[in-house]
Amino acid sequence: MSTFVRNFTIVLTALSMSAGIFAESLLSFLKVEISSVAELRWTLIIGMPILLFVLFIWLNQQHANTVLTKTLQSFSLLAIFLAPYLWVLNHAQ
Repeated sequence: MSTFVRNFTIVLTALSMSAGIFAESLLSFLKVEISSVAELRWTLIIGMPILLFVLFIWLNQQHANTVLTKTLQSFSLLAIFLAPYLWVLNHAQ
C-alpha cells in the first residue's frame, strides 16, 4: 500500500465520521429529506469507518508498485465512501 492510499483512507474515515455527526446539517444544506436520518447517522459514524478500516487492512497486504494499482485502490476506497451518499440521493423525497 502506498502512503497516498493510506492517508486517503484516513481522510475518508474522518470525513465519514464528521458527516455522520453533522448528518442533519448536511442534509438540510443539500435540501434533502429522508425518513431515516438515524440509519444514515449510524452508518456514517460506525459502519463506514469499520468498512474502511477492513479495506485498509486488506489493501495493506496488497503491493502497490504501479500507478495503476494505486489508482484502482484509491477509486475503490472512494466508491465505498460514496455509497451512503448515493443511497441518500436514491431515497430522497
